[in-house]
Amino acid sequence: GVRLLTLVLFAHPLFWWLRNQLRIDQELLADAAAGQSGDAAEYAEILLNWFRANRVERSRVLTASLGLWERPHLLKRRIAMLLNDQFRVESAAPRVWRVVSGAGVLALAAALSLVSLRPETRALADDAKPAEQPAEPAAEQAAEPAANASAQSDPEAAATQPTPEPAAANPPVTAKSEPAEETPESPPAETPSKSPVNDTNYKDAEEALRIGFARYSSRKYDEAREPLEAALKLADNDAFRLRIYQALKASYRRIPDSEPMLRALDFTLRHATTEAKRSITRTELMAFAYQRGLADVVVERYEAALAENGEDQIALFVLADAYERLKDDPAKASEMTRRLLALQDKPGEPVNVATSAQLARQLVQQKKYEEAAAIFEQIAPLDETLSAWHWKEAAVAWQQAGDIDKAVAAARKSAAAQPEQRSQLLAHFWHRAIGEIFLAGGEPKLAVDHLEQAIASTNIEGYLNDCQSALAKAKSQLK
Repeated sequence: GVRLLTLVLFAHPLFWWLRNQLRIDQELLADAAAGQSGDAAEYAEILLNWFRANRVERSRVLTASLGLWERPHLLKRRIAMLLNDQFRVESAAPRVWRVVSGAGVLALAAALSLVSLRPETRALADDAKPAEQPAEPAAEQAAEPAANASAQSDPEAAATQPTPEPAAANPPVTAKSEPAEETPESPPAETPSKSPVNDTNYKDAEEALRIGFARYSSRKYDEAREPLEAALKLADNDAFRLRIYQALKASYRRIPDSEPMLRALDFTLRHATTEAKRSITRTELMAFAYQRGLADVVVERYEAALAENGEDQIALFVLADAYERLKDDPAKASEMTRRLLALQDKPGEPVNVATSAQLARQLVQQKKYEEAAAIFEQIAPLDETLSAWHWKEAAVAWQQAGDIDKAVAAARKSAAAQPEQRSQLLAHFWHRAIGEIFLAGGEPKLAVDHLEQAIASTNIEGYLNDCQSALAKAKSQLK
């Protein structure tokens, strides 16, 4: 047992002190037992002679086997004990000691049984502090692979998702906020509604939120749901509700009823303050719908919203993705994307790059290659980061349309743009695509350069085999 404790308490100085005391007591007991079974004086003399011999000629074996690591004054204590006729080793602890120690153990156990490991609601409310923004667990943020099938087949999908126009700035995130003053740089914040009636067990929304976030932070998502929903009921502005829904999504994923999760995602889509958050939430919605088999439910929900308001950009934003990913209907998806693009169009401003890119991809799925290529060429100069990729997409579309000259021309513009740098995998796809187009267009030298870089940017065996085969063909054309 002591050896096992050594592994756990090796760095604790108190453990080594107690271990030393235990060794001393063990030696005293061993000496006493030896003295009672024979001549104690003779044993004491032998012990002293061994100690003296060990001081003159150190022996590790002798020291370790006889327990002679203690100092001289401890040896004197052992010898004094051996020569003390009054000292006896008891075979068992005295009855009084057993009774007293047993009663103490029972009293300690009874006292510990009265201690609750769960803090009272009020204490938790006073001690817990809400996080600025609850972070979704990594497992909760992972999108369902099958729901992202179209993004996998087209690696830029996640980076170029179209988003509707950003909503007006929300008020500060508190349960009760005053309307923000109107300034040229900041749109007016929404005026909080009338304070709701409090029929919950919490003093106010802030208290409920603190308790809910404390449980959320401890990953007690089922227990967090009740106080968070109470906070949602007591909240009187949308920015505050947005924070609550962010945490509630972790609880809603665990219940059979899908409606609360759909409602939370819809609220987030309609009140997110950034395009990135809106795009991520749409991907969450697609994954959740795929996992639960809710493709028809999602489509019907947002078709109904669109029927009520033909200019509902969020409904179009969701339907464009739902028809493409969940329903595999690129024609219907492109219809929704065109309508969204028309609403986003503002006189004197460039077209929305992300929405246009999605429309072009949907047209490729319908084999409308020339129209898709024209859109890719239109948006390629508008975003420096995506320029090389969009020129590459235009080149691929022209090649699929059978116009290799336009394909090579677009590939040259792609190669001249800022290289694809968003990820190593995207860089591989970019180099590989334009390398293959250069090879098909009779430009083997350019093909070799890009195919070699494509090989250097991946270790996936299938990709390597394809690129090496194309590279060998390109090098053979150089001879």
